[in-house]
Amino acid sequence: MYNEVKATQMAARFVELAGGPVNYVKLLKLMYLADRAMLTRHGKPVTYDRWVRMKHGPVLSATYDLIKGSPSGYWSEHLRTNGYCVELVADPGTDDLSPAEQDAILDTFMEYGRFDTWALRDITHGLEEWQDPGNTSVPLTYKEVLDVEGLAADEVAAVLENIAAQDVMDRVLQAA
Repeated sequence: MYNEVKATQMAARFVELAGGPVNYVKLLKLMYLADRAMLTRHGKPVTYDRWVRMKHGPVLSATYDLIKGSPSGYWSEHLRTNGYCVELVADPGTDDLSPAEQDAILDTFMEYGRFDTWALRDITHGLEEWQDPGNTSVPLTYKEVLDVEGLAADEVAAVLENIAAQDVMDRVLQAA
């Protein structure tokens, strides 16, 4: 289940680390790389967003909708899109991000933050899981990423079962 609070806190942290507004394509690439790092290192993404392949590389779909201006409470209280950049309106903090998630964000920024938007796009085009979808979007599953990372089938199954269980628990808690 998508976690808008964590996605907002992650995006805000990248804007903060960059020292100001970030091109939204670059932000989406950084967020994907951090989400991917958490999945491959710890068996769960940060945002639980739906990943898709688009012509400029992998994208977090619900987060992209927020950047494009879909109505939202939490995101729009803290971030806004101004032209092609995302800027901080109010700091959401990092309270919902675990230390491991915060480390993944910082590590991702340290490794990739220096690249401009189009160099970062090219880097994500070089990832094994990316295939050019043309002018549409094609789902990119957690399983595909875990498979290209070389995890054994039983490890992949365990990670996916844990993600599914977390999704059920989140839905139950949200309904309560």
